[in-house]
Amino acid sequence: MKLLLTSILFFLGLNSCSQLDKKDCSQIDWFELGKKDGSVGRRSTMFLQHSLKCSKLPESKEYHNGRKEGLIDFCTLEGGIDYGLSGALYIGQCDEFKQKSLKSFKVGLEKGRLIYRQNELIAELNQNLKDVTYELSTSFHSKEETRDLEIHKQSLMEELKSERQYLDQLIRALPPR
Repeated sequence: MKLLLTSILFFLGLNSCSQLDKKDCSQIDWFELGKKDGSVGRRSTMFLQHSLKCSKLPESKEYHNGRKEGLIDFCTLEGGIDYGLSGALYIGQCDEFKQKSLKSFKVGLEKGRLIYRQNELIAELNQNLKDVTYELSTSFHSKEETRDLEIHKQSLMEELKSERQYLDQLIRALPPR
């Protein structure tokens, strides 16, 4: 409640500032905007961000009703996978839904996160391989240093191959769309 009151007071304070760059939002379909935001898992605070652009405070009920409808599409296995793939932080957007929907979403979220983390690991290994390859091609090294760098490069290539195979397994384990 304190947060809501603080947010409203903050908004009113900002709203009383110059109105020159604010727009007329009376033609916005707030239900559809909320639905769109909900369908991609945006937080309810997005309403405040949207409304700060308006010359008059819009009605929040329509936005929040639309967002709830959008969350129905988001809080699914597929929605969880997509959200996990994005690397975004889950902050409880689906916690208000039935246990079955929430469980399905969280299963998808974990599958998506695994793939996201695997892609991050592969990107890091690729960068390390580029760095070693660059080091080998641009600097003078003793035979021992060159041998150590070649061994490290080979090790990175093998690890990269293994991690790519694991990524392929994770992707193949996803449900068909």
